[in-house]
Amino acid sequence: MKKTIIFAFLGLIILGSCKDSRENAVDAYKAVDKQKQEEIILDSLGQVANSSFADFRKAFAEQKEGTSNFFVKEKYVNDANREEHLWIRDITAKGDTLYGVVDSKPRVTNKVKHNDTIVIDPARISDWMYYDNGKLVGGFSLRYERSKLSVEEQKEFDEKYNVSFE
Repeated sequence: MKKTIIFAFLGLIILGSCKDSRENAVDAYKAVDKQKQEEIILDSLGQVANSSFADFRKAFAEQKEGTSNFFVKEKYVNDANREEHLWIRDITAKGDTLYGVVDSKPRVTNKVKHNDTIVIDPARISDWMYYDNGKLVGGFSLRYERSKLSVEEQKEFDEKYNVSFE
């Protein structure tokens, strides 16, 4: 009788651990699937930013009163085909060429470093943004990331960056 109870107990433990393994496997697949969905969304937002980059260039060239905080985001791909998107600040123009300073700290690419001055390559644009009288223009990836925050977190985000997303 004792052996039967012990074997039954062990059987329940084994079955329970199998369930956890199955659930863990399902959770892992869901995480991978969510990451792929995220990549698809961000890639499509990058295409929107790239195709509308002329709007940014026009606003930057005009520098109307009330506009500020001009940034672009560029995509870099390393030798292992891993992507990284870096924000570029302090944008200047010489003729048709835009220059800027790498604002993000690269973790994947070794092609640029934090605070490097670079030539902005329009083919690598994955986002752009500026403020127009306190309202965000562009900032497609920022809008998406903000949309995933709670209402309270969105309020804190808006206050931290002193910008309106309306």
